[in-house]
Amino acid sequence: MDKIVGPVEGYHIALRAEPEGDDWTGYARIFKCRPRHYEDVDCVLMLVSDKQGLRSAEEAWAHAEALARDRLPGLEKLA
Repeated sequence: MDKIVGPVEGYHIALRAEPEGDDWTGYARIFKCRPRHYEDVDCVLMLVSDKQGLRSAEEAWAHAEALARDRLPGLEKLA
């Protein structure tokens, strides 16, 4: 399950949630321009949620989005 949010501080965040047993894992990719979908390859940064016990896609998205938002201030140094 995927979704895209943004712009957030000039970036777009593509989110993915995947079930793993009874839990969910969240993934985030940060883009300078709005991607068409999560799989677009021109992302600036990829992140994986390491939090255990996420019980829904919404929880996995929320955690992955929080991780991505925490990384946004440092991205200008990468550009």
